[in-house]
Amino acid sequence: MSPGEAQVALTSLQSKDWFEACAGCNLTRRLAVHHKEQCTAMLDQLVPLVLKNVKSLRSSLCKTAVMCTADLFQLAIL
Repeated sequence: MSPGEAQVALTSLQSKDWFEACAGCNLTRRLAVHHKEQCTAMLDQLVPLVLKNVKSLRSSLCKTAVMCTADLFQLAIL
């Protein structure tokens, strides 16, 4: 994942479109699993955006955001 993709993840997480926000959560999950150092440096930006999506009424977005939160939590404790 390139630094550009990390920026796309941040932008997507901020989107009001649920489908784009869901894609941002999936990009963030990939970032957390495969690029731990880059993701750790961005945690302060990522966590509030992901938590906003956890509160979504759209079930698929909420589920993906919860899985993303779990991946970020695993990153934080390792």
